[in-house]
Amino acid sequence: MAKAAKLVNPTPFDVEINYDRGVDLQIGAFGSLNLTLQQMDDFRSDKPGSETVEEITGFHGLFLMDTDRPYENQALQALKESHKRKTALCNEVTQGHRDRAARQSLNIPEETFAQVEDQMGVTKMKAQVDALRKLIMKYEKVVVGDSGTKKRHQLDPARTVFAMNPPKEFDSVIAREFFLDENPDVAAKEADIREKMEVADATD
Repeated sequence: MAKAAKLVNPTPFDVEINYDRGVDLQIGAFGSLNLTLQQMDDFRSDKPGSETVEEITGFHGLFLMDTDRPYENQALQALKESHKRKTALCNEVTQGHRDRAARQSLNIPEETFAQVEDQMGVTKMKAQVDALRKLIMKYEKVVVGDSGTKKRHQLDPARTVFAMNPPKEFDSVIAREFFLDENPDVAAKEADIREKMEVADATD
């Protein structure tokens, strides 16, 4: 295990963590954040008292990059953990409302339950759970276990989206592809740029 000072977010959601008083850590969707050595130490899962940190990273689907393991394997593990935690929270809140209504013998319409869930952010979180489920299915098609035997393209162009300003280099080819799946407008511009690059290479 060789942890790097990089906090990775393989989810399609921007994440903001209140790290310390007045210090927020922002990790963009399908992105990563370089940490200071002190921050890296605080996010170690083997550090005493790290349970709270694990709850935060687990819920949001974040992980400290392990350079000894393929990115895809770590991402899949983090996505599954986030899916599990967010699903449990949605179920807990939903069941809590229904249990309280049952104890008070209230006949509450489904529309009212839906409105309450929407006000409490449960509807939004359920949408995130569904998005995570779809992303997990995509990763499961490319991950071959945790032996590190799956070969990954290491060339920068294979991991870079040139349609962004500045161009964004992802931690893996798969992360780049999933980002483009979630952003069709960027994908269209990227395809146009790639076509022009191929034409330019052909004329050299």
